[in-house]
Amino acid sequence: GVVEELFCRGFLGRGLCGRYGLGWGVLLTSVLFAALHLSPSQAFVMTLMGAYLHFVYIASRSIWVPVALHLLNNGIATLIILNPDLQAGAKLFDEDARGLRAVMDLASVALLAFASVA
Repeated sequence: GVVEELFCRGFLGRGLCGRYGLGWGVLLTSVLFAALHLSPSQAFVMTLMGAYLHFVYIASRSIWVPVALHLLNNGIATLIILNPDLQAGAKLFDEDARGLRAVMDLASVALLAFASVA
């Protein structure tokens, strides 16, 4: 996470935003951030995450805030992968037998919006 953020936000993002303007620079940086992860199935989500991390970088004026968020994301993903109980919970969430996926997605977006304002 540290190297990705230093490269994508600190080097690539600053250069692309300086050359193409803020909107195009963030978009290009986010697409390249997604491409670095080499996962076509997650390309859209990674592009959104890249744009959000760039927004946080610009808003906070510090590279360490997106680095911390990236490390937190990677840490949670690692805990889910390594813990069998969390894997079972994640599988039940993916199956969505009771229709809770839409509620959780909406709650996640609301939490993200609240954290961004904070």
